[in-house]
Amino acid sequence: MILSVKTRVGREIEVADSIRRRAEESSDSDIYALLVPVGIKGYIFVEGKDRNAITSAIRGLKYVTGLITTPVPIKELESSIKPPSPAKDILEGSIVEITTAPFKGEKARVTSVNEAKGEVTVELLDVMVPIPLTLKVTNVKLIEKEV
Repeated sequence: MILSVKTRVGREIEVADSIRRRAEESSDSDIYALLVPVGIKGYIFVEGKDRNAITSAIRGLKYVTGLITTPVPIKELESSIKPPSPAKDILEGSIVEITTAPFKGEKARVTSVNEAKGEVTVELLDVMVPIPLTLKVTNVKLIEKEV
């Protein structure tokens, strides 16, 4: 069973660490896993044998503000466990904007995508001589998708 534990925003890791320590110290702990998702602030997810095991693990902990007793299906957590590839939407021929210096704000056309390395090769649009640049996918923002 996986339940959501409400925490103070910014204190998720401290709460998860406290639960982990309690589970390690107790010989009969029924806490199996903890998840502190990057994109969701103020919540952590705790997997345990049942609701009572999770409740006893969080009882009296600093920065815990509540427990949502509705179980969370594992399907809803898959995006936090395995985030999608950032290069998924970027295709050859797409128009992107570079988000890092020295070409920040420049528009470019994607000439190739290397999903394994998480890189794209682009050519700047507003230059006399096209210059190929290889950038990390996180350093470009998709403007116009090639269809």
